Amino acid sequence: MTPAANLALRVAHRVGDTLVRQLDRTFQKNDAPLDDAALAEFRDFIVALAKEELSQAHPGDTVTASIKDTTDGYSWLVSLSGEDSLRRGLPEFSLAITRFEKGSAVGVAIYSPMRQEQFTAGKGSGAGFQGRRVRGTGITRAEGAYGAVFGVNAPFLAGTLSTGDTLRDLALAATNRVDLAIAYDLDAELKAPLALLFAEAGHLMGDRVGGPYHAQGSDLIAAPAKCFRTLIPELKALNA
Repeated sequence: MTPAANLALRVAHRVGDTLVRQLDRTFQKNDAPLDDAALAEFRDFIVALAKEELSQAHPGDTVTASIKDTTDGYSWLVSLSGEDSLRRGLPEFSLAITRFEKGSAVGVAIYSPMRQEQFTAGKGSGAGFQGRRVRGTGITRAEGAYGAVFGVNAPFLAGTLSTGDTLRDLALAATNRVDLAIAYDLDAELKAPLALLFAEAGHLMGDRVGGPYHAQGSDLIAAPAKCFRTLIPELKALNA
């Protein structure tokens, strides 16, 4: 694990575990769902905690919740997933800490504190799940695969994963638990950490018509190489 990914993981654990302790007593009072004001406070709390931790090791770095602030210098992107679940009073959420150097993501940690699941990736150093290196399932065909999906119905799959925590669901496609990931109209703050994770897991990435993955695009399609080549025709048929 690279130093950037290692620090991101340490901070993600500290922030995530603190959130779990504070969720009921501070944000989700009387087990009520979080409204927009409480969610905004929740997001601000996450960024403030991450900034406090990261500033000890990198006092001059930018810590932000917006991808727009990661284009120059050295920065850390703090991403939150599962807001719709929190609005319904369901504690399905995860966070990602992504290190950027001059606009390029070089290290990431994704952490689901309720499930105690962690994903890591360092540029050029591979991807990890629960402390072990991963390379995906190696499935060769999209038809009959098990996929994590967001914003699309994919009837050619044998099964889909969608718990409401999009970041964690899609990240599982980098492991041997889920075969592929299909996400339409995904926020850039969630795509950035996932793109690095998938690249380091050896997946091909692109958009719904088979074009190359672009950080500025709206799609993130990821799968093992042989599977990816059979996945794109299936997606094109859905869009026809």
